[in-house]
Amino acid sequence: RDPRSHNLRLVGIDRMERPVLYTCFSQALNRFNATDNVDHLIRSMEDSIAVMHSRASTKGNPGCWVFIVDYHGYSWLVDTNPRTALLAAQLLAHYPERLGRCVMVDAPRAFAG
Repeated sequence: RDPRSHNLRLVGIDRMERPVLYTCFSQALNRFNATDNVDHLIRSMEDSIAVMHSRASTKGNPGCWVFIVDYHGYSWLVDTNPRTALLAAQLLAHYPERLGRCVMVDAPRAFAG
């Protein structure tokens, strides 16, 4: 598999000891296959949970993460896939307490409000 096909990745730890995950639409080369995207999301979340557990004993980690979603390269016509959205929503329902913060960079107007 191409390591550049998806790009959600752990980029650091914030001041509250939460793993920070970053993704950018323009850098994700394979963002159109719903199953592959969800598999990558699961792997990224599980990897960040492992980081949480490894830091919890020494740093008092709060057990949640920060997502930074950079919409550079996003296209409403190309990137809107109801199946991906449904699968991601179902997956994230199993992790409701894990989201500490979500930062959306350059988000389309549809997300304002």
